[in-house]
Amino acid sequence: MASSVCSCTALFEHEKPHTSIFLSSDVFVDLWKTLGNSLGSGKAMIKICSANGLQSFLSLALYVFTLDPYSCVPLFIQNESKCVHTLGRLLGPDSLDLFTKDPPGRSEKELSCNSLTTLSCHLLCFPFALDLPPLSMSSVLQVYDSCGITSSLLQVVQTLPLTLLELPLSLLSRLLICDPERSLPHLRDSSSGLFSPPREMQSASCGRQTALTRTPTSLLSELLQVDGLWDAAVELLTVLSQIARFSPRFSVPLLHVEVSVLEQGLTHPYDQIRVATCRFLGHLDPFVSLVTDTLPPDLFRVMIDCLRDPYMPVRRSACRAVGNWLGPHRRKNGVENLHIFCR
Repeated sequence: MASSVCSCTALFEHEKPHTSIFLSSDVFVDLWKTLGNSLGSGKAMIKICSANGLQSFLSLALYVFTLDPYSCVPLFIQNESKCVHTLGRLLGPDSLDLFTKDPPGRSEKELSCNSLTTLSCHLLCFPFALDLPPLSMSSVLQVYDSCGITSSLLQVVQTLPLTLLELPLSLLSRLLICDPERSLPHLRDSSSGLFSPPREMQSASCGRQTALTRTPTSLLSELLQVDGLWDAAVELLTVLSQIARFSPRFSVPLLHVEVSVLEQGLTHPYDQIRVATCRFLGHLDPFVSLVTDTLPPDLFRVMIDCLRDPYMPVRRSACRAVGNWLGPHRRKNGVENLHIFCR
């Protein structure tokens, strides 16, 4: 299969007009259906392709999708194509176990499940990069929900190396922004534990041999430390913002993020992290969502300082955040107490 894919790639480099014909061809659609049905059976695909062959197929799909993005849309809006089902199944950490190994000497490189996960995320991001009509996007979101993409992404965020998290976090944020009604309940029902309250995580980890270690606080803290991970930190803060924004409307777990980590975000050297942190704080109810049960004065003072930030988008987000925090504080403690935070 890998050699056939390489031949197809060489063909498309010289015959780009044929890309849309290939994408709509019965052969390409049948390949997705065969892969999806085989994955659904849970058996190794001995007679179809090896793990390396599958990677070659996904690489080809990514290549032709890039050449003619809009021609790939039918694959994402038709559940029977099995495209989204297949990609969602490949997000799992056990995806490599579903495929046979190449015979000795035939495999060019040793695969990891991370490479299949990353390729799958790339392909699943395609519809969100296009200017689709509302009806088409609605169909895409419905298929993604039926295939459990949000739940799979939550597992990915728990297990994937930090250097590879930006893409799945970006896809997760897109789903939360575009389809909060269907995506947010998965946070409550997911077994990943990423957004579970600390007590629930502790009791859940006691029942398993491997404890869940990533929480919003721990993950954000790690991403803020390394400049190569700063864009992933922005995506995580965007995810947290959407959860905080819609949590009053849906029965999702309350967010627990340590104040010290939020202060790091507000004073971070990367402009976009400061913007994203202010935006996140603007969506929080300071008397419910944080660990403390009262508005932390030190954190609020740092937010006030952001009103003088040299980067205008930071000032704009900080202005909204400060205004949103003053509202609930005024209702809870009275206007006469507000001056202590603005000194």
